[in-house]
Amino acid sequence: MSLLDHPLISERYFFPEHVPLADAVEVPVEGGVLACWRSRPPSDRPVLVHFHGNGERVQHWISPFVSVADLQGFDVFLAEYRGYGGSTGTPALVGMLDDVVPIMTAVGVASKRVVAFGRSVGSIYAIELAHRFPDIAGLVLESGIADVAQRLLVRVQHAEQDALVTIDHAVRNHAWAGSSNKRLVRFPDGDHNTILAANAPEYIVQVRRFLLDAHPD
Repeated sequence: MSLLDHPLISERYFFPEHVPLADAVEVPVEGGVLACWRSRPPSDRPVLVHFHGNGERVQHWISPFVSVADLQGFDVFLAEYRGYGGSTGTPALVGMLDDVVPIMTAVGVASKRVVAFGRSVGSIYAIELAHRFPDIAGLVLESGIADVAQRLLVRVQHAEQDALVTIDHAVRNHAWAGSSNKRLVRFPDGDHNTILAANAPEYIVQVRRFLLDAHPD
């Protein structure tokens, strides 16, 4: 077991809430099942695969993304974590990296027709998906984490602002991105947990713009 999967770290980094999910897509993983969700059955349409933040569940993201993605010709697959929602098991920072492979199998389309979207801790798994499937159509990071160790130190110390990921993480992630077709969008309003609510019109414009650019057709 990786040191980063120690229960004391997981307890301070993940905040799972077990709530059954209607119409879940069950994804078998080692030692359990993930209760994910998709907007439509697999077809020839490209798919936006979304990994949410550590205090959220799949249920929180059904409404914000489906209509936006659908207008750009994308289906939506909302990935769940171990111990969250209707999923079994216990979350583990490193142990869940392997889950991106069965998630992609469940998505059911060629990787080149997938856009990965990771919010906060979900950025770790979106990046891992892009690493294992380098021909995906695109990668979006919202409030992404560039330095896992830094975030873990803050979590373990229980700092009052431990939910925040500063803008320098985004700057570093943007610099490290290997694509020449990349963009850093900095929203003036909101914080780590209110970025969508505080910037909804422009946020939606930016997501639509990216999906339009990334559409494999």
